[in-house]
Amino acid sequence: MPMWTGDYLRETSHLSTEEHGAYILLLIHYWAKGGPLPDDNKRLANITGLPIKGWTDIRETISEFFQVDNEKWVHVRLDEEMRIAKLNMLNKTKRALKGSDGRWGRND
Repeated sequence: MPMWTGDYLRETSHLSTEEHGAYILLLIHYWAKGGPLPDDNKRLANITGLPIKGWTDIRETISEFFQVDNEKWVHVRLDEEMRIAKLNMLNKTKRALKGSDGRWGRND
């Protein structure tokens, strides 16, 4: 998962240390699972490592970084970064196969 520290700090300078930790854990989980998070306080609390009360205290602040709809938390920037990463991986695979085919004489 790419982390653009300048952008991150510019967008999150108002967060407390606890809020930073929760937000980063949500981003990491989002990336690892490949997409949106469930709009479920118990699950989000578990992802952040916070008790329910701790999570609900910061939920409103953290939700500002997501689009919350259809019972999912969507992070537009992270979706775009995942799309770029998948495209890069696909392009590298194509180049590797082309190189392998050229080296081993497979041109079909």
